[in-house]
Amino acid sequence: MVKQAVEGFMPQKGLNRQQVKALINVKDDMLASEIIDRPDFPSYPCGTQRRYWPHAVDKYLTEHNLS
Repeated sequence: MVKQAVEGFMPQKGLNRQQVKALINVKDDMLASEIIDRPDFPSYPCGTQRRYWPHAVDKYLTEHNLS
């Protein structure tokens, strides 16, 4: 129980686009891309790519009933 509480405060590694598609678990690749490309989808720039925080993606999917 303590381990779960501490995990929420540990630094996270940003996910790349393919990892987010696997996390979303949508079979249609085009639909997954539409979700990820939304302007309000949580991401941050990392060089020439976009990265995604796992907790922020999970929260977004929960708030928008997408998972």
